[in-house]
Amino acid sequence: MKQDEIIKLAREAGFSIDGNSWIHAGAVLVDGRKSIDEHLKRFANLIAAHKAEVALAEAYRCGVEAGAAVEREAIAQMFEASPELVRFAQNDQGGCIICGLNPKIAAKAIRARSQA
Repeated sequence: MKQDEIIKLAREAGFSIDGNSWIHAGAVLVDGRKSIDEHLKRFANLIAAHKAEVALAEAYRCGVEAGAAVEREAIAQMFEASPELVRFAQNDQGGCIICGLNPKIAAKAIRARSQA
């Protein structure tokens, strides 16, 4: 967590900063020695919630990326498994003379997207 995020959550818990001291409801916290249990617990809960949100977002991102990689590989394999064009319909690179699609090049391009 970055310092600005921690300060934001501390302010959300009801604290403010005055110089190097944290202040809440007229009480000054110097080096965190004076306990204000309710507000510290709220602050701790906000930190925990923030960490849980970050972990969930990361898990979701990893799941989406993994799913996309699996999908790209399946599509690449589908292109590779496509029947070869008859010779008179092929261009000089083995692709279609009408649309230019080359299954091997398409599969290679799709796999390259997983590397980017």
